[in-house]
Amino acid sequence: MGQINNVFQIILIISMVVLAILVIFAFVCAIKGPRVTDRIVAVSMIETMSIMIICILAVLLRESYLLDVAILYAMVSFLSVVVLCKVFLHVYQKKEQIPLVKTEGKETIEKIQVVQMIREGEEEC
Repeated sequence: MGQINNVFQIILIISMVVLAILVIFAFVCAIKGPRVTDRIVAVSMIETMSIMIICILAVLLRESYLLDVAILYAMVSFLSVVVLCKVFLHVYQKKEQIPLVKTEGKETIEKIQVVQMIREGEEEC
């Protein structure tokens, strides 16, 4: 029985190391991400993997309070992603305000300006 516990602990430690490496990769993706949406997804991945590491630690150390910490962290991380998406949506909507140009008494939208604004927005992200 002791041998099974040792193997189980080794598997848990290896899984924590793998998750830590994946967190580093996700952190790099969050920094280098070509778009804001990629960065938001990377931050969400980091939060999820952190929750998994906390849960593995709870099993490994046999401390049940760590599961409560993981649940609270999951709620906070969910709210942080919602807030980030809301902020990004607000900024995106501000960028998408299309200037109206009057030609011959009619209000028209110049398609070239719209395409340029979209391309500039993608390049900034």
